[in-house]
Amino acid sequence: MSVVSFVVRIWLEGLARPGQQPEWRFQAQHVQSAERIYGRTLHELSAFLAKHAGVSGPLLVDEYEEDTDS
Repeated sequence: MSVVSFVVRIWLEGLARPGQQPEWRFQAQHVQSAERIYGRTLHELSAFLAKHAGVSGPLLVDEYEEDTDS
């Protein structure tokens, strides 16, 4: 198995705006290709990691709930 490396930065945006709900944001970079994405959801991050790692990661909470409803 080969090593796949990522750099992920996560921050809260909108904290200084009264009355507005802050949002989590992220930037992820695949080290080997230097491809970089920005996003807001765990689904976006998971898809990016899976694309470069060549394997799908663990189910996310709502995916798990959908899978167990069947």
